[in-house]
Amino acid sequence: MKRIEEIYWLRFYGCLAVFAYHFLDRINLQVENVYLDLARIPTVLGTPLFIFISIFLFSARYGKQPPPGFLPKRLQYVMVPYLVYGLIYALANYASLQHQGTAIGFFDNLVQYLVHAGWHGYFLIIAMQSYAFYWLYARHDLERWLTPGPWLVISSLVAIAYWGLTRRFGLEPPGYLLWIAPSAGSTCSSSPCWWCGATRS
Repeated sequence: MKRIEEIYWLRFYGCLAVFAYHFLDRINLQVENVYLDLARIPTVLGTPLFIFISIFLFSARYGKQPPPGFLPKRLQYVMVPYLVYGLIYALANYASLQHQGTAIGFFDNLVQYLVHAGWHGYFLIIAMQSYAFYWLYARHDLERWLTPGPWLVISSLVAIAYWGLTRRFGLEPPGYLLWIAPSAGSTCSSSPCWWCGATRS
């Protein structure tokens, strides 16, 4: 496969974006400012950019012929870390809440982390969905029915409608489920939230 120099610049931007997003988020916890919010807009592309890079490189390397074992290997490299680290975070959070005297059931806490994806590893599920769709699209030649141009526009409109409707009707599932299907935003479902202590306006 020919070396694609632009990928390195995309990775560079992705790393800066992820760092800047979390840096500005920390500042925003102390000082709420509309200019900080505006400064965060170009930083939200960090994680999606890394997923794009992965799919782009898969397409460049494998084309329409993903190798045998492609999906099991992705499950091993993506979902096993999600479960392992999610379990570690869940146990640490449970111990911390118990130490603080906050009443939370062990299994409720576990569900919040592993099922509702209530921790920053939620992006691994989004990545796995993208890898699975790439495999389906390439292996079963879905380009015959889902031509890239029109379907990019259609999928963008669906995503915009999804975002708008979740906000319009106040749909707020727990954890990061709004981000995962199919990709929108998430807020705490109670006020104050037992998860992060935030209050909803």
